[in-house]
Amino acid sequence: MDDFSKEKVEAFKKTQMNLSVTLIPNGHHFLPITNPIQVANTLKKHLTAELVNDFGL
Repeated sequence: MDDFSKEKVEAFKKTQMNLSVTLIPNGHHFLPITNPIQVANTLKKHLTAELVNDFGL
């Protein structure tokens, strides 16, 4: 990640302390979403972990 992107991530983390940043390989923040399969897999992984932690599913 380049220095500009690192600065943006750090600025975001300072304003959104309860959120995290996950880097998507070959992804960009433009719309439409690039690399949608990796984005979907990442969301699925994190959402599944949330359900297990919150509800024991």
